[in-house]
Amino acid sequence: MNLGPYWEDPLANNVIPSVILPLITIFSFMFYPEKSDTAVIVGLIASLVLVAASVITKVKNLQYYLNWRLGVMMLFIDSAMIFMALTISRAYGKFLPCILLLLLMLIAIVLSHKFAERYLDELHSPKTKLGKMIILIGFIGSGGGAMIGYISTQTIGAHIAAPIIFIVALIVVGFIHARFQLVAIEKKYEAFDR
Repeated sequence: MNLGPYWEDPLANNVIPSVILPLITIFSFMFYPEKSDTAVIVGLIASLVLVAASVITKVKNLQYYLNWRLGVMMLFIDSAMIFMALTISRAYGKFLPCILLLLLMLIAIVLSHKFAERYLDELHSPKTKLGKMIILIGFIGSGGGAMIGYISTQTIGAHIAAPIIFIVALIVVGFIHARFQLVAIEKKYEAFDR
């Protein structure tokens, strides 16, 4: 693992409260569209595992290790996406949407590992229309995203808006996995600054 110049990185401590994102999606999974005992049990177990990972990271000061930090972020983001897919599946009342969305997520993960440098280069200095559109989505910010989410669920409904939000969130999944590929697996630590 690399401590390197990131020991004093103030962003290192942002990993620990990041557990909130998967906890929100787990809460949604447990109680949307209605409460299910099985969903509550699965959600509580997953919540305990994620909180334990966050506590271990803080107690052992593992957030300062670059590989661990990216690994924990991958765990949190991937867990959030899995439970988002399960929530969408429960909303539809079928398991097929979950399978399709998780298949898309798996494809995004494989592609981001295979083309990690190209993916990060495109996010850093976009050359294609898709890259420029991704940057535009980033400029909207969380407030704009919340407004778009609210308007879309009110106009087209949550059944259509939720899978679209899931697909857009795959950009973040690809970003985390591409960085993990370059930094933790290929040991190109300078890629973390991209």
